[in-house]
Amino acid sequence: MSAFRALCAGLAATLVLVAAAPAGAATPDWVKPAVRHLADQGWLDRSEFRANKPMARAAFKTLVKRAFGGGYGRSKGKVRAAEVSRALVRLLDQQAAVDRLMGAASPGGWSPARPAYLGYEVVAREMGLRHDRPTDEERFEASATDPMTQADVAWAVWRAATSPSLSGAQALTKFGLADYDAPRRK
Repeated sequence: MSAFRALCAGLAATLVLVAAAPAGAATPDWVKPAVRHLADQGWLDRSEFRANKPMARAAFKTLVKRAFGGGYGRSKGKVRAAEVSRALVRLLDQQAAVDRLMGAASPGGWSPARPAYLGYEVVAREMGLRHDRPTDEERFEASATDPMTQADVAWAVWRAATSPSLSGAQALTKFGLADYDAPRRK
């Protein structure tokens, strides 16, 4: 009977641990290769990784320093998606594509207003540094001004360090605007 009691006690303890785990604590399958790589390189501490929690700027600064030797300087608050895009695009030396997007004008001279982060966001996406999450995880996707989750940051840094699509960014250096008439411009 004591073996049975020990088994029940062990099972009860396991159930308490599972019940106490925060919802969504599991690492999504799509980011596991990135987390594994970053941890194997010594760039990311798996014990502190929380996939769907925002990443602190200090943690991003440390991650970028370990992966690339530096390239991001802020350390207070949560890192926003546009900051991740900007840092990684600059580290991958793709500023020319950003400049082209931000300075593009139509043959007639029309140059629409653009938010400062737009070029970095577009280039980062073209390089594959942003992951399109599955439908059941869309609530965690960050727009440019939103804090970025640890999973999305891990994906971005992993892709930047291992396999960015530089051809996607370089294609943007030829971007131009068509000559739209006034109603289309509006």
